Parts: sequence; structure tokens; C-alpha cells
Amino acid sequence: MGANAWGSSFVVGAGETYPHCPQHQVANLAMSHSERGDILRGAVVNGPNKAGLLDGLARLDSMRACSAAPSGHRWSDFDGHGAGYVDDVAAWQTVEPADDYTATAPLALSLTADAAVTAER
Repeated sequence: MGANAWGSSFVVGAGETYPHCPQHQVANLAMSHSERGDILRGAVVNGPNKAGLLDGLARLDSMRACSAAPSGHRWSDFDGHGAGYVDDVAAWQTVEPADDYTATAPLALSLTADAAVTAER
């Protein structure tokens, strides 16, 4: 969780740094963007994508503006090798929750935990 160039987990609510502005209708309109109150906890987003896809992000008129970055930095400070990440409601390429990612996250986490337990034995 967060062992990447951006230092972010890509699971909403997991780790110290996680997506706060998912490209999701309910999360955008009804949920908290301040780390207090309801969030789309457990949703898994895509994470880094091709940096060129993040140029000229456009919001729909009905979207509540939301953009989050680590304290004292811009996400682009960590971009490289053609990959980019941004936590912005308009960036479906990086912060749109996906059912297939979310559905497989518990399996991946349990396999990782099992491997750690096995290695300790």
C-alpha cells in the first residue's frame, strides 16, 4: 500500500495517502472529500496511467470540483517513464473505481498476508 513513486495506495481509505476524489457519481456528489465522514472506503482505482491522457482534464457541469495532492507537492512531481497520476474527479483514467479491481483486492491482500505468514514459519 503506497510502495510506488506517488506514495499512494490506490484503495480508498487504505494507508496514509489514498484517493480522495474518485470519479464516481455518488462519491462526488454526496461524500466527504476532507477525510471526515463518509467516503467510498474499499473502492480500488486504476492508479497511474499514460501521462498524456491526463492533459486537459474536463469536468462535467454537474461534477463537484475535487482535487487532492500530497502536502507540499504536486502529483506530477512523481511522474516519470511516461506514467502519470492525479487525484482529481475529472481524471477517470487514474481515479475511477473499477468493480473488477475492487472484487479482486481481498483475494490479492489475503494471498499477500498468507505469503507473509508462510515466510515467517
